[in-house]
Amino acid sequence: MDRYPVSKIGTGTQRSNLVDGRAAHVSHWLHQSIELTRAAHQFRSQLKRHTERYGLGDRPFLVLWMLSSTSDESRTDCNAQELNQVTLATALGMSPAQLSAVLEQLRRRQLVESRRSTADRRRQHWQLTPAGSSLRRAILNDLTGVVSDLRHKEAA
Repeated sequence: MDRYPVSKIGTGTQRSNLVDGRAAHVSHWLHQSIELTRAAHQFRSQLKRHTERYGLGDRPFLVLWMLSSTSDESRTDCNAQELNQVTLATALGMSPAQLSAVLEQLRRRQLVESRRSTADRRRQHWQLTPAGSSLRRAILNDLTGVVSDLRHKEAA
């Protein structure tokens, strides 16, 4: 349902003002979208640089973060919930093949482990190992400075 039905508004100036108001509203959201995209690119660039210090990249770190973000952050083991590959790939915007390669890299480093689903043996559920949880925390601590720097740049 159109929130602002132009056809039900009078003609002339009333109609023109409504259309101009709608265009301004759309312009505002387009501007916001551009600003969010710019900020996301800046942060992703910094994320990649900082995660490479730990022998990872931004994508493997995002997998670690995603696995831990599904659990109760107040817990120290961060293994409260396991995620399957389909859910992870969709959430991270990766293809299943890309995610499979990332998970294999993390598994070889003993940062994640998989278990077969009891409900569907074809599905694997992934969780952080204690080493993966520890590395995730170290990188997050390192990134707090990045976020502060980005906030200062935005304010300037």
